[in-house]
Order: sequence, then structure tokens, then C-alpha cells
Amino acid sequence: MHASGRDELLRAGPTPLTLVSLGRSVRCVHSFCLSTMIVEPPDSDDHVGRWSLEASRSSFDADLPSPRFRLLLKLARAINAQRFCQMILIVPEDDETPASQRQRLNAFLYLAASIYEAFLFARSQLGQEFREADAFRELFVPLFKDADVRELVERVLQPLRNKGVFHYTDDDILDGLATLEQEDYELATGYTQASGQVYYSMADEAVFRSALGLEGTSEQVHTQLRDFIHRTTKLSNRFCVAAEKLISQELPKHWHVREHDGR
Repeated sequence: MHASGRDELLRAGPTPLTLVSLGRSVRCVHSFCLSTMIVEPPDSDDHVGRWSLEASRSSFDADLPSPRFRLLLKLARAINAQRFCQMILIVPEDDETPASQRQRLNAFLYLAASIYEAFLFARSQLGQEFREADAFRELFVPLFKDADVRELVERVLQPLRNKGVFHYTDDDILDGLATLEQEDYELATGYTQASGQVYYSMADEAVFRSALGLEGTSEQVHTQLRDFIHRTTKLSNRFCVAAEKLISQELPKHWHVREHDGR
């Protein structure tokens, strides 16, 4: 891709990832399985070759004390964390192995925690420096005012962050296990005995039931989870698009695109 094309890409902001649903559930007997929302990458184009945004040492030293520059770097960190989880959710539609289920459901857990923290940071700090920025007014402000987003953050993301990712307590596990009603109880499953292929399904189901107050059969829990996953991935993508737009608009102009030879 020519330098002028890259400059245009930087000004326009990155192409959003597309959210697609598998549109079906998979019934797994006595197993906590779920066909989840996945993230589909945009179609490939002719933007081939590595590039980087760079600045001179003097320009960097000038930016370092700037609160605006530090806020943009915090946003960049939030994007990195969420894109990491999103990329794990990109899986073949027919991959329903226990290990794949484990990867998708735990990517959702960590995505929920990441977007929760990123949302609170953006809502409390970005307006201090970027209140008049187009990307803030046009993308972030509607996000903060969205009643559905606020309900998702408080009702789903906060408890998942506290009970499903960073804390391990007896109460959370016991509360979830108390709502399990099955003829046979499965602790773990896998296609082989290799450790990387084992999925401890009961532990995840207990956490989801406890954190989100889910009850009923496993299929009923799966139905509710699919909705939460859809809403969370949609929010994450919306946040990342807003963040990358703000970075592309507000990064000091002395940060320039450089093409690298090879890949």
C-alpha cells in the first residue's frame, strides 16, 4: 500500500470488525456447550506490508508530559486487550470441540471484564481532555448515554468481572452449583486426554449461573448467554471503533506513517 493510501487509512480510522451469529445452538448431552457469537474479520484488501506510526525523540519527549497523549495510550491499551479477546472468538463455525468451547466462553469472560474497565475509564476521564473532539461527541457520548449499554455494564459486565475473572470464592461456585439440576453431572470433557484439550465445563457453568443469576436447564442458560455474548461483543466493537477514531483524529500530527520493507 502506498504511503498516501496509508495516510488516508489513518485519517479514516480502521475498518470495524463484523459481528456475525452462528444462528444455531448445539445440543451437547450433559455438557456445557454453546455456539457463541464470533467476530468475523473484514475482507482482506490490498493493504499489504508492515507499517508503523513513528515520531522523533524530540517529538516524543514533547508528548510525554501531555495528559492527552497519556489518555490516548490508555485507550490503545484498552483496544489491545479487547482485540485479543475478539480474535480468540474468531473460530471455524464447525469447530465445536470441548477445547474450542472453553476458548470461546473464557474469551467472552475476559472480554466482559476488559470492556467493563475500559468503559468506566473512558466515561470518567476522556471528557477532561477531549470533550470538544468530534469522535468523543459523535461516538463516545452516545455510548455513555445509551440505556441498554448502561444496563449491560451494571447487570452483566460488572458481576462477570468480579465473580468470573478476578475472584475465586466458595460462595460464587456454590451459588451456581445449587441451581444445577441434571440426571448426570459432568465435571470435565475432552476429545483426548491431552491437558490442552480438557474443558472443565462444570466450573464455567457454575460461574455464569452465579454471576448472572441464571437458572433453569443448561439449554435455557445457553439461550440467555447467547444474548449476553451478542450484546457484549457488539459493545466491545463499538467501543474499539470509537477509541481508534479518537486516536486517529487526536494523535499529534508529527506522528507519521512509515512503510517497512518486507512483512
